Formats: sequence, structure tokens, C-alpha cells
Amino acid sequence: MWIAVISALVCFAVATILFTPPLRGYPFYQVLSFYFLFEGAWTLINAAVNLIWPGTGAMDWIHYAGAVVFAGALFYKLLVYYWKQKQSEKLSKKQSGSQEDPEK
Repeated sequence: MWIAVISALVCFAVATILFTPPLRGYPFYQVLSFYFLFEGAWTLINAAVNLIWPGTGAMDWIHYAGAVVFAGALFYKLLVYYWKQKQSEKLSKKQSGSQEDPEK
């Protein structure tokens, strides 16, 4: 049980660090922090459930579903971030190309 509590505290600490202002500039800080909050809460609840009902597999399915949801959200955020980077790169190339044309 103590390992679960320590693990949950570490997950909560990571989530808290991810919510600090210096890290808010990254587009995926929010998804990662919610994932670590989910992991910390799940670890504590899973430890309590395993003490009450040993051998139950219900919490595993909750963990799988949460991991799929947060992994999907993180993938989406990274895809949007990559797409925006590509679009801004194309736009800057177009602007620098249009500035060179009047000089010719």
C-alpha cells in the first residue's frame, strides 16, 4: 500500500509541476498533467479496491480506458501542434518568397 501512496504522490507532483507557468507554453502540458492526475488517483483507488476485493479486474479496465482516452488526446494535441508548425513554416516561406519577387 505504501508503494501505491508514494507512486500516487509522485504522479500528483509531476502534474503540479506541469501546471506551473513556465511549462504552460507547451501545447500538450494540460493533457500530460491530467494524465498524471488520472494515474495518481487510479493508483490510490486501485490499491484500496485490491485491499477490499483481492483479484478483481474491474480497475484494470478503467485504467485501460483512461490510458486510451489520454493517449488519444495527447496524440491529437501533438498532431495539431505539428500541423500548426508546418502551416507557419509554409506561410513564412511564402512571405519571404513574395518579398523577393518585387526586388527582381
